[in-house]
Amino acid sequence: QTKMSFTESSSNMRFIVASAAIGAFVAGLGFFLMKRYRKKCLKHDHDDELEKLSCKLDNFKRAAFEAQLELKETVHDTIEKFEDNITDQLEHWVQDLKNSVLTQDMQDAVGTIQSVLDKLDAKSYESFSFVLMALVKKAQHDQELLLQQEKNQNQNIELNPAQFEKAKRFGQYAINMYPTSWKGDIDSIAERMGTSADSIVLVWFNDDEDEGHCPKFLLFLDHEVRSLVLAIRGTFSIKDAILDAVCEEDPFLDGFAHKGILTGAQRIISKVADPIVSSLALHPGYSLVVTGHSLGAGTAELITLDLLLGDHTHLLPPGTGLSCIALAAPPVFRTESVLAAHVTSAIEIYINNYDCVPRLSLGSIARLLASMRAVDNLGLTLTEQLSILAGRTDENVENNVERVKKAVGQARQDKFPTLQHPGRIFHAKKAPGEENQIIHPSDSHTFTGALLILDNMIVDHLHTSYDDTLKNVII
Repeated sequence: QTKMSFTESSSNMRFIVASAAIGAFVAGLGFFLMKRYRKKCLKHDHDDELEKLSCKLDNFKRAAFEAQLELKETVHDTIEKFEDNITDQLEHWVQDLKNSVLTQDMQDAVGTIQSVLDKLDAKSYESFSFVLMALVKKAQHDQELLLQQEKNQNQNIELNPAQFEKAKRFGQYAINMYPTSWKGDIDSIAERMGTSADSIVLVWFNDDEDEGHCPKFLLFLDHEVRSLVLAIRGTFSIKDAILDAVCEEDPFLDGFAHKGILTGAQRIISKVADPIVSSLALHPGYSLVVTGHSLGAGTAELITLDLLLGDHTHLLPPGTGLSCIALAAPPVFRTESVLAAHVTSAIEIYINNYDCVPRLSLGSIARLLASMRAVDNLGLTLTEQLSILAGRTDENVENNVERVKKAVGQARQDKFPTLQHPGRIFHAKKAPGEENQIIHPSDSHTFTGALLILDNMIVDHLHTSYDDTLKNVII
């Protein structure tokens, strides 16, 4: 029995020694491979896709740590296990980094905008595109704060209370079109719009695409203010609003108009031409007011231009008043000539805070692409980029911030002409530290020159946000 125990002990000892030797060999091999990997990682010289992803993740970890960017604890816990499923870990880590620099609404908007950018230029970036977008956003935000301070110091309101009350009245019709368009009977439609059933002239809430899409609209009489109202609904989807706002042009009047919105405007005119003529004949002295929100507002602007300058000027009896109240309209028209005063004064365009749609066109998207390319060409390391986004304040970071601002400020594009707003613009902005918004007069080029990637750029576009603004704005 003693001999047997001694034999078993010897056997166990040999097993332990062998295991230790194997373990040392594996550890040495692992150390050798890791050194080899790290050398390759420095040069990004990887043949295997898994190694490339591992390299990216390692760079991400190191850059975020050096930039002192705060990330979720769960990600820190999983980083050490990235070898188990490198693709999933990279996706999770990148998503957490996105959450650190962009809100969810911003990520959704940026994703949609990025899909447009990819169609304009498929060339890859040296840096991650969402990090470049976040850097552009920071530069634009700092510049916007300076502009806001200048506006607060030089207020020059050109909007009188009576004029704004009119805008609120007809702008509310544009906002009410969203819930109203789901109603099925005339009485329900009239109740939701705050009018009577016998005041409704024409309802078009169809989804029939056989003859091509026609925007939903409602033609009705507002006897209290002696007006015939054409209210046009926009789109419920902000993604559709962004994609539809970025479109090619078609000839219109003496210039060019947004192709898709012009098509919608022409289809509406073909349906309302006769009812407009008959309604105004039955109600002499009534004015025509065209109103809408988002793409509906852009459609309203082009219909107004056509009735003032185009092929349908004959629809209105001589002396008939015509005006347009447009909320959140995208740029829809450009011309080399100067629009007459009676045209621009007839179209009032209201823009809420940082709403992105009034800035959207192929031209502004192309300039955003140029801005991202300019920042990418600065050659900043990922650590330097994340240090800016983390808000560090050492001298090197501050110098890099100024370089980014300069790059964004000087970025230009000449590939696409820029559509404009054919009317007077009234911009409702929140003053720092204030609850209510103040209306400032503005001009088309202020909005169409660049697409700003700012917080609330999506929320500020919603018809519900415009509803709040109309009720709380100060003039």
